[in-house]
Amino acid sequence: MQTLDFGEYCQMKRFLGLPVNTNPVAEFDAYILEGGFPKAMDYPGLADKRAYVAAVIQEIFEKDIRRRVKIKNVSMFSQVRDYVINNFGATTSLANIQSDLESKRGVKIKRETLARYLQILEDAKIVSKCARFDLKSRKSLRGEQKYYLADLSFYFALNTDNRINYGPVLENIVYRYARAQGCKVSVGRIGKLECDFILRNPEMGYAYVQVAMTIIAMMFGGIMEGTHQLEVVVNKLKKLAKGPAGLVTLTEITCVISNMTMPEQYISIVVPGRMYAEEYRKMGLHPAVLSSALEGAGTVTSPLVPWNTCGVYISDTLDIGVAQYGIYAIFNWLMPVVNALCAYVGITLKDMDNKPYKKQAAAK
Repeated sequence: MQTLDFGEYCQMKRFLGLPVNTNPVAEFDAYILEGGFPKAMDYPGLADKRAYVAAVIQEIFEKDIRRRVKIKNVSMFSQVRDYVINNFGATTSLANIQSDLESKRGVKIKRETLARYLQILEDAKIVSKCARFDLKSRKSLRGEQKYYLADLSFYFALNTDNRINYGPVLENIVYRYARAQGCKVSVGRIGKLECDFILRNPEMGYAYVQVAMTIIAMMFGGIMEGTHQLEVVVNKLKKLAKGPAGLVTLTEITCVISNMTMPEQYISIVVPGRMYAEEYRKMGLHPAVLSSALEGAGTVTSPLVPWNTCGVYISDTLDIGVAQYGIYAIFNWLMPVVNALCAYVGITLKDMDNKPYKKQAAAK
């Protein structure tokens, strides 16, 4: 028996006559924070919903765990439980958990006891263990695994932090959905690289799954670069760059435009960087000058664009709009201006030998 997935969550709200946000992203965030327990919908406030989930966790311990097994040190068991819940989706092992509990919480626990407590949490359906699988040797990796929550509300019920870490959250949702479909799930590994999930359905079909939030933005940026659409515009703008300081300013302007048209911070750095690299070389400028321009505009201005992935993440995490926090983000909007001024003064301009730039240093 699983808690509600996102689709079932929306259907249940409509069935109960509760409002469903027309913005699917906002509704999805509400689902993450509230969890998938149907009974939680009877409570209007988020605090009441979390109190209910906390009571569920306590009831599982009192009526299920205590009746089945004997736990001598309840405090230690609770700390192990909280640690696993707070670190869901992270690769771990008995040794790592044991070390962290001792170094960060001062809890000394035997490995046998720790393994027993983890198994109890699994049997109580609070967490599920997902083993890692080596794709080269085709064998499960002993001692390495990830733990995913039966419901995300377990995490938020035990914490006052409303910020959503989408990485493990999205993995948890995908993992629970795959398990609900009857799939066997493991984490794939090739050397130091990782594939989020390897799925095997009841018909013995396999699938490799990589969970990503910004893949569409990355694809859009790749299309823009591959079809040379942005390059055509930039080639026209290059004529406006009079000297190295002008080139730095043009690079920053392109980064800002990229942040606004290709809503992904990474693209606003990579695409202009590739396009202007040759121009910097021709002028005899050190690559660090280009890097400074890219970071000074591409990186810091992305949170100021509401539809950029950085702006979306910050807005959803802090529950505050870009227009509200943007006026206080002095560093973000002032940095490109300061960087351009420093270039015109000559402070940040370096030649290929990383020495103060002189006109004769330009490459021929």
